[in-house]
Amino acid sequence: AQANAGDYTKEHHYASQAYELDPDNLKIATDYALALQHQGRYEEALSLYDRFITDHPDTTLHFLVNKANLYKSVHKLDLAVEAAQKALSIAPNNAEAQVALGQINQLMKNYPDSWAALEWNWHIPGRGKFRPTSDIPLWYGDDDLNDKTLLVFEDQGVGDSLLFMRFLPAVKARYPDCHIQIMAERKMDEIYQRSLSDICEVIFKQDSAGRILQADFMCALSSLPMALGTDIHTLPAPPLLSIRDALNYKQREDDLIIGLTWKTVNISVGARRSVELSDFAALATIPGVRLLNLQYGDTKTEREACDFDMIHDEAINPYEDMQGHLDQINACDLVISIDNTTVHAAGTLGKPVWVLLPYECYWRAFHHDDEATPWYPSMRLYRQDEGRLFEPVIKRIAQDLHDVADGKKERLEPPAPAPLPQPPAPNQKPRALLMNDTSDWYHWGCNATSTAIKDALRGKGYDVTSAPFLETGQTTMRPPNLSDFDSRIYFSDYMFTQPTL
Repeated sequence: AQANAGDYTKEHHYASQAYELDPDNLKIATDYALALQHQGRYEEALSLYDRFITDHPDTTLHFLVNKANLYKSVHKLDLAVEAAQKALSIAPNNAEAQVALGQINQLMKNYPDSWAALEWNWHIPGRGKFRPTSDIPLWYGDDDLNDKTLLVFEDQGVGDSLLFMRFLPAVKARYPDCHIQIMAERKMDEIYQRSLSDICEVIFKQDSAGRILQADFMCALSSLPMALGTDIHTLPAPPLLSIRDALNYKQREDDLIIGLTWKTVNISVGARRSVELSDFAALATIPGVRLLNLQYGDTKTEREACDFDMIHDEAINPYEDMQGHLDQINACDLVISIDNTTVHAAGTLGKPVWVLLPYECYWRAFHHDDEATPWYPSMRLYRQDEGRLFEPVIKRIAQDLHDVADGKKERLEPPAPAPLPQPPAPNQKPRALLMNDTSDWYHWGCNATSTAIKDALRGKGYDVTSAPFLETGQTTMRPPNLSDFDSRIYFSDYMFTQPTL
């Protein structure tokens, strides 16, 4: 709770006391190691992980995943990959290890190896992803959608919906005779109706409870890039979004309207990403600059506590009225924001947007150490250094905004994107798939048999992929028989259970 509130000093105080009382408790040791990480004491956290791996071999898998995430947070991505792969060599079906590896590959721009690993997120309890209750088979890109209906559902927050919205026109371009339905939040309705009505039909999530859904296939919005086989070289551009009202907040023609947001209410990352409105005071002193409040929620107290003027449009609620939020962003010359929904809205709209990123940033769109992102051509990224403070970031932004106010409009444009990685060379090895691999569980006979089969295949030069058969409390799949391979429903369920297959 203290960590989520951003009070890492109190978090460390309580976690260290608990660790002194029970140093061999897995949960307590994990909390203490995370508290050490939040204090910047990474070597101590790693030492704790390694002690548990040595003294308690049954915790090896758990702490290898933690090491992978720690290395990711300090930008040691090669070591992060190594730790995640070690975890998966122990348990190929471990969802936490798969997702960690997926996030790391996304940061490294290795999209083909990230999408399917990220699908294991569905098998981590408590992640809060939405999936409608239905027996409609999932679409993984292998079925022709022409003359079919595809139900796409928003599975995460509004920011991610804006990020992945670009894949709806991509599906339509590949399958022009496909009927696409999008199951969305009501606040997104007008955006879809105004900008994508020729692409998809909107169904509200709130109206789906108890309703029998009619479609040939369904797919999560965030799963579309995997289904379409997207890599960083084939990433679609954001869709063209329409504006409802042409707003104008300028008093003089040469005013610079700068839209601001400064916080996110996301419980797990809010403290790390957010700043105070007062931290932007220097921007208000730049001649010609007028600040516009784009922050959702009740900001009256924060605005009144600041000694600078700020435009606040009472007619628009950025939280409930996403189309109105887009209209406000369209009226800006520039948006400056921490990482929240607003940056995805501005980036999708194509407005210049400068994003304050924490040192450990969101892995989906911002990659590793770049100042630009291929997801949003109008976006410039301002990153914390290892000190993890936003003060020097805001100083750099203030200086660049001074340059813009002085007429150097080219500063609004992001730098040239970093060179994209070359596509990997095709795998020339023959491939083998071992179904119902039991080498990571069960009794010694099954363990030895599957291990021997894999070793023999690799000895003959095969690249071996395993589909482990596990009795997990969440998704129990019986071993298939031959008739199952003709069943589209069984295939859909199997792919959901084994997404990296």
